[in-house]
Amino acid sequence: MAAQVASDLSSVVAIGLMSGTPQDGVDVALIDTDGEIIAQLGPTAYRPYARAERTLLRRAAAPPRRRGSREPERAQRLAPARVETADEAGWSIVQAFAYLAVRSLRGLPITLPTTTGAPRPLVGGVLAEP
Repeated sequence: MAAQVASDLSSVVAIGLMSGTPQDGVDVALIDTDGEIIAQLGPTAYRPYARAERTLLRRAAAPPRRRGSREPERAQRLAPARVETADEAGWSIVQAFAYLAVRSLRGLPITLPTTTGAPRPLVGGVLAEP
């Protein structure tokens, strides 16, 4: 089922969940936002994975082999840009992802030419419903 863009810009309390690259555990955070203004950064938590869970996740998420990467080229093109990390902004990375999820739900761009080299501001993400 395709997600509909939310037109009501009232505030949403979103839960962000993230298992990072090292697959050592899951981070969770709450954020209250309308997709543009952060009303409140809520609490955050972390739960480490058990050894068996880490093994299963690493097997399932084994990266495909790729030849060559355009990342160095992209980084050089964007070199003059000032990038602020989530930590520098006072956010946890999972709060940042929750914010981007709400922006995506609202049909607002989550990537901009000045920060990613995208050809225009782009909406991204997929709404996964149970």
